[in-house]
Amino acid sequence: MAILFMTGFEWGQASLDGVTLSGTASISTVQARTGARALRCNPASGATGFASNIFTQASNTNRHFAFYIATLPSVQRIIAGATGANATLRLESSGAISGYDNTPSLLFTGPVLSTGRWYSINWSGSGRLSIDGTVIFAQVGWANFGLSLGCVGTEASAIDIYFDDVLEGGTLGSVSYNEVKVALLRPISDNSNTNWTAGAGATTSLFDGVDNVPPAGLASASETNTSNIESASSTGTANYVANLTSYTTAGVGPNDQVLAVGLGIRHGEDIATGTKTGTFELTANPVIGTTAITFGGDAGAHGGEAGNWASAFSAITSDPAVTVGTSPTMRVTKTDTTTRVACVDAMGAYVAWMPRLIAYRNPMPPLIAQ
Repeated sequence: MAILFMTGFEWGQASLDGVTLSGTASISTVQARTGARALRCNPASGATGFASNIFTQASNTNRHFAFYIATLPSVQRIIAGATGANATLRLESSGAISGYDNTPSLLFTGPVLSTGRWYSINWSGSGRLSIDGTVIFAQVGWANFGLSLGCVGTEASAIDIYFDDVLEGGTLGSVSYNEVKVALLRPISDNSNTNWTAGAGATTSLFDGVDNVPPAGLASASETNTSNIESASSTGTANYVANLTSYTTAGVGPNDQVLAVGLGIRHGEDIATGTKTGTFELTANPVIGTTAITFGGDAGAHGGEAGNWASAFSAITSDPAVTVGTSPTMRVTKTDTTTRVACVDAMGAYVAWMPRLIAYRNPMPPLIAQ
């Protein structure tokens, strides 16, 4: 089952979470379903607040997101989709979820949702909408909607809502993702190091420079041992390997189904002179092959947040075999042979999972009359 996108907003930085924020949308620590952060959309009346570049517009993919209502609107507001010729989900002033086609015409009005709790919503490629695993509407072809989560319209009411644990899977027909969770596996210790130092020159505890959420985003002249790591190696084999949070620590249970793992990194360069190249990868649990980067995008010395810092992502590995109680190991390598400085201020891996369906057998045989 190919996973196309996932985020839990745990990086605390939109570019590393792979989304674009508009209006009042922000990554917030006020509410979270998994981890410490979620997407908050709290526009005033007549204003917008949403995240875009989340879902594709293909009609055969399945989307999951967790949804939390802090404050209901006084009039209907769009909460997923896009204005124009797109299907949308909307929140009524009563708390009911309603669905519209791209006319737009009302297709259904669903159950009333309560404020102050999280719901698991799945919009499947077959046009089926479920909330907490219960199907509330199904119509073939009703699944093609825009790329946004949140309040893309300018309806005349304030609202305050949150999204978390976002995932999209490809070409799965009627398969649904229910109760999906997404967590960030961050560096927790050094595994090995060759020719990297912390930002102020330390040679141990380098993980402290790349475990920041959000990333520190400091200018070259302000680097510290906890803001980033760097390498000026000319050997072409400067390798730093970090142990990441174990899946168990992140919340994955022994019987849960791990759906996907994907890596992220943020990188820069201390000076524009010379092109600094590198790779990053997961070396174990599971193995995810190298992704090539040019440090800082060759844009020049990294400045304060987010000047000339660049984000990069690996391809997502779907249905990986992992040992949940063991840390994955993530490596970054400087591959060029210049003596110019390459920097990293964030690295880690997103993991998505959901409860595994288990068939239980009655351990007691039926009593048979003798």
